[in-house]
Amino acid sequence: MVPLMRYGGLEFKKEVFRTEILSTEVFIFNDGFLFIGTTDERKVLEIFELLIASMLLNNIPALTCTRIDFLKGKYDKEKKFFEEIGGDVFTLRSWAMFSSEIIRRRCYSLRIGKEKVIPQNILIKIIEMSRTLTKNEEIKKLSRSWARAYTHQELGEPIEAFLRAWYIVEYWVEKTWEHYVMKKVKTDNKSLKETIRRLTKDPTYMTLDHKIRLLYIIGLLDATMYRRIVKLKDVRNKIVHDFYEPSENEVKEIFELATQKVLSFLEKYRIS
Repeated sequence: MVPLMRYGGLEFKKEVFRTEILSTEVFIFNDGFLFIGTTDERKVLEIFELLIASMLLNNIPALTCTRIDFLKGKYDKEKKFFEEIGGDVFTLRSWAMFSSEIIRRRCYSLRIGKEKVIPQNILIKIIEMSRTLTKNEEIKKLSRSWARAYTHQELGEPIEAFLRAWYIVEYWVEKTWEHYVMKKVKTDNKSLKETIRRLTKDPTYMTLDHKIRLLYIIGLLDATMYRRIVKLKDVRNKIVHDFYEPSENEVKEIFELATQKVLSFLEKYRIS
């Protein structure tokens, strides 16, 4: 066992890895505690979700969090010691990082997270993957939404899980239609091209239903995928308009489809 560091009655294990993501220092401890060196909460969440997405892509179950789970601290990176740490609100997830092993296990049994020992070579692969995800805004947005969808699914939040995953599927439909239209445009006029591109995104010009139908007619969606997307879109509409709560199978299906689409975008940008 690695000796624990103690401060104010709280226990922290030894820092085992230090890296940089989005020009921000990230410190990882061997009990799974993660310290991100910035006071910008939006950036903290962005880096954290990219790391979680990278873990999922490496077949390691992991959950993201919300800002309320964050704790603020002052870390002396030379002495490798926390001078200050705390938060306005201690949620179950943040409290689990400090409490006794018995409480930790109890919290984990509530699916707050899943403990898993990660070998250093896999940890390095996860970090490199998270850095790669930052190089493309499209991939960054999709992978973060995917990580959130997975977390909502694991925590038994079907509405949030479904809508997060649907965002990915809808984005794929929109981009597939835009790509098809722009390939058909035979002009060097940049202004005209931009106008056409803008129209492909304008719902008053063409609705999502029209795009799904046309993708099927022109052969970019086979009959099975067409029926599947239409069915899931109907579920999405019931959630938004009729207070419908999707079933476990419906959430599982939309997440599987969203995963396929995320992987297709990763393949497009040669990220794997």
